[in-house]
Amino acid sequence: MRRVLWIGLLGLAASSVVSQAQNASAISLYGDQGKSTAVASNEVGVASSDLLPGNGTRAGYTLRYAPIIPGSESVYIDGRRLKRDADYFLDRDSGTIAFAEPVRRSSSVTIHYRYSKNGQATNGAKNLSLIALSFGNSGGISALMATTPTEQAADGSVWQSQAFGLAQKLGIGQGAQWDGLFFMGSRRQLQAYAAPHEADAKSPVQTGGSQERFVSQKFAYDRGGLKLSVNYQDIGAGFSAAKMLGGQSGLDAAQVGQWDKEKGIRRFGLGFGMDLGHGASLKQDFSRITDSKGSIETRSLQFDSKSLGFYWNDRRADASFARFNDLAEQQRGDWAREKGISRTGMGGRIGLGAGELKFDQSAIEEGGASISRQNLSLGLGQLKFSAFNQEIGKEFKRFDHLAEGEKGQWAREKGLKREGWNLGWGAEGGKANFLSINQSRIGQGEAGFERQNFRIGGNGWTASHMHREADSEFKRLNDLAPGELNELALEVKSFYDPKANAINDQERQQAAKELGLSRDMQRFGASLGKNGRVEWSRSAIKDAMGGDLQQDRLSYASPNFAFNYLTRSIDQEFKRMGDLAPIERALFHNERGIGRTQWDGTIQLGNASLYAAQTDADAAKGGFHRESYKIALPKFEAAFNRRSVDAEFARSGDLAEQEGERKLLGALRGSNQQDLTIKTALIAGIGAELFHYGASNAEQKTRTNRLRGGLTWNPDKLTQLSFNGDRFDENDPERPLLFDHYAKSAMERNLGFGQLTAFTESRETGGAIGRPVEKKTDYYKFVSQNWRSLNLTVESRDTKAEGDVSEDYDYLNAQYQINKSAKVTMAEARAMREGAPDEIVRESKIEWTLKPGSTVSFSETRRLVEGQKGHRALSASLTQTAFAGLAFSGTYIEQRVDNQSVKSQSDFGLKTVKPIDFLFLNNAEFSFTFNSLADKGAWHKEQKGFQFKANWGTSLLEANYAGVFVPGKGRAADRTFKFASNGDPKLPYHLSASYKIRTMPDGAQHQIRNYHLDYKLNDRLTLVHDFVSYPEQARGDVVLGSIVQATGFSNWTLQSTISSRLGLKGEYRTEWHDQQRKKTRKGGLSLVGKAFDQANFEFGYRLESESIGADKRTAHTFRVAFDHKLSADKFIVLGLESAFYEHRKDGSARQNLRGSLEFKTLF
Repeated sequence: MRRVLWIGLLGLAASSVVSQAQNASAISLYGDQGKSTAVASNEVGVASSDLLPGNGTRAGYTLRYAPIIPGSESVYIDGRRLKRDADYFLDRDSGTIAFAEPVRRSSSVTIHYRYSKNGQATNGAKNLSLIALSFGNSGGISALMATTPTEQAADGSVWQSQAFGLAQKLGIGQGAQWDGLFFMGSRRQLQAYAAPHEADAKSPVQTGGSQERFVSQKFAYDRGGLKLSVNYQDIGAGFSAAKMLGGQSGLDAAQVGQWDKEKGIRRFGLGFGMDLGHGASLKQDFSRITDSKGSIETRSLQFDSKSLGFYWNDRRADASFARFNDLAEQQRGDWAREKGISRTGMGGRIGLGAGELKFDQSAIEEGGASISRQNLSLGLGQLKFSAFNQEIGKEFKRFDHLAEGEKGQWAREKGLKREGWNLGWGAEGGKANFLSINQSRIGQGEAGFERQNFRIGGNGWTASHMHREADSEFKRLNDLAPGELNELALEVKSFYDPKANAINDQERQQAAKELGLSRDMQRFGASLGKNGRVEWSRSAIKDAMGGDLQQDRLSYASPNFAFNYLTRSIDQEFKRMGDLAPIERALFHNERGIGRTQWDGTIQLGNASLYAAQTDADAAKGGFHRESYKIALPKFEAAFNRRSVDAEFARSGDLAEQEGERKLLGALRGSNQQDLTIKTALIAGIGAELFHYGASNAEQKTRTNRLRGGLTWNPDKLTQLSFNGDRFDENDPERPLLFDHYAKSAMERNLGFGQLTAFTESRETGGAIGRPVEKKTDYYKFVSQNWRSLNLTVESRDTKAEGDVSEDYDYLNAQYQINKSAKVTMAEARAMREGAPDEIVRESKIEWTLKPGSTVSFSETRRLVEGQKGHRALSASLTQTAFAGLAFSGTYIEQRVDNQSVKSQSDFGLKTVKPIDFLFLNNAEFSFTFNSLADKGAWHKEQKGFQFKANWGTSLLEANYAGVFVPGKGRAADRTFKFASNGDPKLPYHLSASYKIRTMPDGAQHQIRNYHLDYKLNDRLTLVHDFVSYPEQARGDVVLGSIVQATGFSNWTLQSTISSRLGLKGEYRTEWHDQQRKKTRKGGLSLVGKAFDQANFEFGYRLESESIGADKRTAHTFRVAFDHKLSADKFIVLGLESAFYEHRKDGSARQNLRGSLEFKTLF
């Protein structure tokens, strides 16, 4: 009896609560979310009658339709009418009804009512707290029920969803907390039918319901240094938290939404932590997320103390796990990309008093392939040590799916292994001693690339050693990181140039060409005394064939003394000069097989300095010797050079000297040469310079001497007197081969009102191989100064010659400035000659300056030559002048020959000064040009040009006109129109078009068209189209500068990127030649891709059809190609091609099979 009463009270309470919960917002367990619509107060509604069998309880009865029109219902049990709110309780919004007394199972309930056709049953779950137990500060437990309104199926059956569960929030003892939800949801068919007389009465099929679960539990314990957390979540695939729990108070809406996304996902997490005292702690975490296909597991373990630390972690995401997007974790994107990949990491540290030892290792695995890395570091005060190891499996493929920034470099280094270590003591740059040693190797199998570096130093001194070697079989230097290639290149460059801190592309590429080379570089530097420093360096390079290059350099520098010594030898067997760094090739040039020793020194004694240098170079046959000396005093300098080149030495062009010195040494082959230069200004106002050059060749028995000298004297500030002489003689023992003697005396004087220049010079040349000439010239020139509006220039030159033309030349030029804008110029030149025609030239010119930069000028020039007809030239010009936004310029020139011809030439130009906006066009610019040439009134040339361009939005429009007059034939013209769409690479399409109409002098017209379209249909598919008709071929000797070819083509290309290593390309091309009546069609499909790094392959089919008139030929070609990049400049290409020909003239078919093997290299 108590049990029945308790259930009855629960039913009444449920009905009461449901009837009052008008604003619940949750949605049904299985239905769609709906909206509560109020019933209009004046709405009549739709009549309906329902028949509900008794279930033996007071609750659990729901009508088929809702919401119910208020006061419209009448309720009967076995024909007995019941009273509202006394015998029964009705929730009008949901259509739920409860009774004051249980309804026997043998009884039936008939309900007549009207429902709102415009409204809709409240579709939210009604959340009801059935019982709540409170434990005070320790929390409590609540039993909950959630009920949704009914849903009517097409067969007339009525369904309702319910969820029963517990919500607990319990504090267990001290430090423990247990929170969670546990629900079981069900969907059941209600016993609600249409009364027999209803129009929609049906006989519903009785079926079973379904059940789902919802579990979310969290347990946490934190006390006394011990922490424990357990999380468990299991949400049935058919349970919707948003529908059943959305109206539950105290739940975060975002969390409910996340639960709803994770339907069908199970979570389990376990965390453990312990404070072990004295700063030590232990932590362990485990997490598993499971869907219906797979799981994600993460594990970690960590121990930490003041002197010891250790960690381990592991993460595995099954390739079959499919619900990454439904997870809440921020790293879900990384998990999704790396599904099927496992990660493991481990590391630790050990405190060693003032230092620490650290180690860590990690592995990323995909199937049987992995990326593994290990690092070890030790720090003890100033002592630092580290070691590393990295190996990337050659079968690992999913680099693009990794999250690491260096994944691209890992992909390049697939199949490579790195290892190395570093040792250091102290810090470089201070006064304390320091030591640095590092060694590394990167390789593939036995072949690899090794580096060792050693540096040591202290206060004022440093020493270093570098060794690196690349095996000839190691072909992967190009796969090193760009920064590493930069470092290799800079390492070499800075050895020869310590101030170098940057490299260029050529130097970076050269660093990857050192296969088969080994380098050793040593350097030592130390400070001596207060300001002195000594430096020594050695560079040794060996190739795989035993060739050797070695250079030693020693230098000392102080304020008063500097000395440099260098010795270098390059074996004749050394074949790798072209693979050295650019700075080395510049320093060594092509001195293979040459040994060199050189030194130089400088002594500074107050204002005086002494310099000496010597160079010796020897080859298999001969060599050269050079020495230089120089002394410099405040008013005296002297320099002496001596060179000796063996007659057998033919390698001057291979030396590392400057180009001028190489040419001089080549010219001195078999000779001894000396030169002396002296410059002095010991007497105030007088300067003297003397140069002597002498060379002799014993084998050719010739001597060359040159003596050149000069003397300048400035008696005052306005006057300078000078004398220069130059004597060159080349002799054999019996007669002069060539001589050239020159002397000049000159004076320059500032007269105050003008500058006067005068000189006398003489020159005599001759000899067995020289033309005998003797000349003497007297010259003077006067240029006026400060004559206000008049400028005058007078020049006279009188030359008397034997063996050449004598000339008496006079020149007069007068310029008169009329005002600020106008200027007149008159000039005349006369040349009276012996042995050549006399000549007179007169010129008159007037200029007006309209404004700064704009000038109008007119000129006339008359030229008379003895024995020839006179020439006259008239010209008028306007420099570029801007007016109203336009710039004008023009020139007219007329040339006349007395009683013979008249030629005229004119040029005119007009253009916009700056871009303008016009209608819908932006940045518009145009220009117009006209030029012509006529002879005796007949046109010989006429050209017109017009150019216009502007932006239409972000696209470019252009229009051009070019017209040409062809004497005796007529006129020709080009009219061109161009369009180019926006070049933004982010747009999927780009279009350019050029259309030209050409009219020839005979009236013939050609349409020259060029179209291009590329359209990126999606990230993997691109369409390209090109069309060309009557293309031009440039020729400067024809009208309009090009000829039109009667050909054309149309090409369509469709490219598809299947993956990062595989692509598909289809192409269809049509070509035609009008004159030959030839038409060719080509179509093909090819599959291209990467077999592995540095290797490409291609499979293709091509169909070609060619027709010439009525003849037709067809070819089917299948091609397989493979190319492999052996090194930076070596390639191997393998090809196999099968061709089948049909429609031949003789009616037969033919098949060819061709194979090819190519090896390519750069020279």
